Amino acid sequence: MSKHREVRAITRSIHQWLAWEQQDNVVGYERPAAPAQPPTTQTEEAVTVDASSALDTPPQAEPGPVTGPKASVAAGEGNEKARLLFVCDGLANPAVPGASPWDGEAGQLLERMITAMGFQRQEIYLSHRMERHSNEALNTDDSMECRQIFQTHIQNVQPEMIVTLGPFATQLLLEMSTPLVDLRGRYQQCMGIPVMPTFHPDTLLKHPEQKRATWSDLKQVMATLASATTTQS
Repeated sequence: MSKHREVRAITRSIHQWLAWEQQDNVVGYERPAAPAQPPTTQTEEAVTVDASSALDTPPQAEPGPVTGPKASVAAGEGNEKARLLFVCDGLANPAVPGASPWDGEAGQLLERMITAMGFQRQEIYLSHRMERHSNEALNTDDSMECRQIFQTHIQNVQPEMIVTLGPFATQLLLEMSTPLVDLRGRYQQCMGIPVMPTFHPDTLLKHPEQKRATWSDLKQVMATLASATTTQS
């Protein structure tokens, strides 16, 4: 990407963010900072779940045998050559059979977030739990099958960056029980790919004050991808 095109892309992203800021009542705007360095190896540490966190609902399932993916557990859609892959708990309303993950308020907010980052929905890949049950843990078998499906999507797409949305997706994919509030904003790693955990759109709808922190996380992802593009040019 030429310097001129890069400047135009950044300018377009700022305008898109300002539009999101006005529409979703986000307080404040900060210029993108230099990205944190993604880890070269995954950190292994003993962690304790903070049950008092109002924003976290860690999965209760323990590891179990994988018997094969179930289409009813998780699904994926989008650009199979995407640079950016999102992993999240369900977005569709479970009361509406066959609903698209982009139809409800959470899905529409996620699309605005993606647009603010300078992408179109068709340019990214979305790997998601089929139904939205943010406060309900999967059983052991379904939890492991859901993780397997997420990992299969990552293997097939081979994105440069992964963004996990919410405690379910973050803790399940990273195999950690650390509260999301302690993980967000700091790069992790899965299958050799940098992972940025941040809040789920459902959380942002319930806690609009967290939108500014989420945008800070997404800016790190944008800066890292822009840096990789400049390096490759």
